[in-house]
Amino acid sequence: MKKVFIILILIFSCKPKIDNRNIDIIYNECYNNSVTVNGKPISFYRNQYENILIRNNVMKDNSPKSYFELYNILSEYEYIDINSNYVFKDSIKNMNVVDISKCIPLIKDKIEYKKSIFNNIIKEIITENGNVKSEIDYEKFTTLINQESFEYDYFKEIVLKLIKPYSFKTENNIGIKIKFFENNFPKGLKFEFKNGTLYCNNKKIKNSEIFKLSKKQIENEKSNSFFSIKSEKTTSFLNFIKIRNEISKASEFTKDKKAFEKYKKSYYKLEIKEKNIIDSLYNYRLEIK
Repeated sequence: MKKVFIILILIFSCKPKIDNRNIDIIYNECYNNSVTVNGKPISFYRNQYENILIRNNVMKDNSPKSYFELYNILSEYEYIDINSNYVFKDSIKNMNVVDISKCIPLIKDKIEYKKSIFNNIIKEIITENGNVKSEIDYEKFTTLINQESFEYDYFKEIVLKLIKPYSFKTENNIGIKIKFFENNFPKGLKFEFKNGTLYCNNKKIKNSEIFKLSKKQIENEKSNSFFSIKSEKTTSFLNFIKIRNEISKASEFTKDKKAFEKYKKSYYKLEIKEKNIIDSLYNYRLEIK
């Protein structure tokens, strides 16, 4: 009986330990241990840069909510004032990655992983072999991003890497701004109804502003322009059509204006070849949610 008891103890003592922590904690620990810069975990440099952004009121803290707000700022503003020209990319030039592919297997068999935003996004950028895809659908990538995404340090760093310095002169001195976007992510307008109120990129707007915002988007981004419309179950179909029509009107207005500039005649009087040229420059993409 004593021998049986000892054998049972040995069996249970050899049983693999189950990690019951949240999958984001497990992944972040593995990721930060696998990616180092000058012998230090990348989290050391990320925390340093977060503190700069927090001190300059760009972020409230380093929570997923603050990162999601920062991500949304990227689609609203091209520049933001900051008292430093130091950027995150500068501090990780000597980055050393040691088998980061081992991190996902630690969590992919857990139920939470299959339902997580992390799983959905990773599918868009990582191949089955664990390599980064040569071509990434960034438009689809951006539509998947939400607050939950930034529970993972990997996505926090994607946002920080978008920031680069841009010097500018003021009347009194030379200042520094931080410029967002390096064409990694398309700039777009995201129209959304929340409790019956219309928002554009999370800012409350009036229906009368749709045309002006859409026209500016198409003029600035040209064929890279994209729009998304997200409605509630209670959203009136007429409100939905209103947004779509205003975007269409803005496109037609811009094409007509550019046709006069290039061909000295209205877009509607252009030859087919001429129309195709204008269309290729000022078409847009629309996503309905």
